[in-house]
Amino acid sequence: MVGIEALPFSSTDRETMLAKLKSEEFDILIIGGGVTGAGIARDATLRGFNVAIVDKNDFAFGTSSRSSKMAHGGFRYLKSFEFGLVKESEAERNWLRNDYPNLVRPLPIVAPSFEGEKYTMTILKLGVFLYNFLDKGKNFRKGYTVKDINKVKEMEQGLTTNGLRGFGVIYDTNIDDGRLTIESIKEAVFSGKCVAANYVKITRLEHDAAGKCCGAWASDQEKAGDEFLVKARIVVNATGIWTDTLLQNKPAGYPAKIIRPTKGVHLIFKQEDVPINNGFGITSHIDGRFYFVLRRENHVVIGTTDTDYKEDLDGPACTKEDAEYLLSTVRLKFPGAKADFEHMVGSYAGVRPLAAPRVKEGETPSESSVSRNHEIIRSEDDLVSICGGKLSTFRVMAEDLMLKEVLPLAKVKIPGKTFDSKKNIARKPYLMGMTRQAFDAEPIVKEFATSGKLDGEQLAHLYRQYGKAALLILASTKEEPKLLEPIVPSEPSKYAPWILAEVTFTVLHDSPVHLVDILARRLEIQWMVHPSKQAAAARLVASLAGSMLGWDKARQAQEIKDYLAYVQRNSFFYDKPLE
Repeated sequence: MVGIEALPFSSTDRETMLAKLKSEEFDILIIGGGVTGAGIARDATLRGFNVAIVDKNDFAFGTSSRSSKMAHGGFRYLKSFEFGLVKESEAERNWLRNDYPNLVRPLPIVAPSFEGEKYTMTILKLGVFLYNFLDKGKNFRKGYTVKDINKVKEMEQGLTTNGLRGFGVIYDTNIDDGRLTIESIKEAVFSGKCVAANYVKITRLEHDAAGKCCGAWASDQEKAGDEFLVKARIVVNATGIWTDTLLQNKPAGYPAKIIRPTKGVHLIFKQEDVPINNGFGITSHIDGRFYFVLRRENHVVIGTTDTDYKEDLDGPACTKEDAEYLLSTVRLKFPGAKADFEHMVGSYAGVRPLAAPRVKEGETPSESSVSRNHEIIRSEDDLVSICGGKLSTFRVMAEDLMLKEVLPLAKVKIPGKTFDSKKNIARKPYLMGMTRQAFDAEPIVKEFATSGKLDGEQLAHLYRQYGKAALLILASTKEEPKLLEPIVPSEPSKYAPWILAEVTFTVLHDSPVHLVDILARRLEIQWMVHPSKQAAAARLVASLAGSMLGWDKARQAQEIKDYLAYVQRNSFFYDKPLE
């Protein structure tokens, strides 16, 4: 049996996957291919369920590829006394860091305290103490506080000391949320118990004579008029911000709309223009909101905002007003930073699915009352829905749903079949995970490091993003040296480390259907490369991917056009044509 790094998972096999959806009956149909649905698929297959998972767009299309790119414990939730959520989130962050070390990497977060701000040094000390205590000593390092301004200058020369009282340091992690999602789905597929298809839209639920869910009608978004029934004993709604579209017949105590969508935007700069050594959690000088300025290797990610959103859920975008809100405080606290539109590299926006909790009998439900915790809802027709929660706790959310609702339903709906009901079944190492020490010890890595065919930045990038699969990618370039060519040759590798071999890998093993899937969600080029360089990258990748996926010239041109339109919508700071 091949390892998961060589798992065939390509859209060239789409017809085979669709045929299985049309002909088989599944134990569970999961609607929604974000990180929540992906976590459920991984957990369910480990328990022995046969699963189908579909998404109307690409996997990780929504919030799951547009977060702050962190697995974190939720330091800011301490001020609202959500100790249980912080404890749970820290435990899950530690698991991911230990069991997926290439993708989930430690990141120190500095939280400065300035005169006139609500976070005094006393509050910071208490917060750091609680963060350490709830973590049970299992974090990468123990958090601490600093009041000596000279030490501040040693650590972060770019941070202003005007009015600075000191700062706290805690440890969280960087992560590629889209990669985490796709690898979770691939682990389910690798088990042999999961069929996964993107661009398959659920149009309506199917019910049996007793009015209970027994599947759903689906439409292939790539082939007009192709509607079919996916039969399943249990149906799970894990559609995130689209939860209310499917959720009917809710139990008493919930508002008419459970999801309160809020928009969060992020801005990207080169680290040389916003010179920080660590991540930062800062408070806005406008309204006191807490947000991040994050070191992500050689880039800096700034965000996020949190504003109510009532527009198109499929197409949120950052505006100048959103960006200026974030940048105005960055300029004050990092006066030497080139935190302006001229130096911005990219931006992206996501919609967070905050969930309204169920209220007690006699109380009136409110859409404005939302929780950071997740909600699990079993409707009268036995549709099981899950929404809310955090990226860091996706595994716990999946397990909670399985143990509380799916397994009890399975006893009734899938008689004669037994499933594993133990806790923490998915709290195990990711199959693609690899330590840097093990990676560097591989003969092929040593060969490339000494030959100079790839530089240190490129090898480090391949390790971070792909883990064990990086070895397969390197091997492919020995067979076809052209694949060593950079995708963005006009940028130094520290800012653009991608090579063509990554395109061939993702086409064969990551199930992209469109060019935007590759450049926005598999490789992250959409928001890490300046708009002026996007057209050249799009043409290069479309040519290679198209040759593998059977795209003719017209299809390639359309894919490029669609992708550049997507980039343009997320490039308010650049008003020139993308060509």
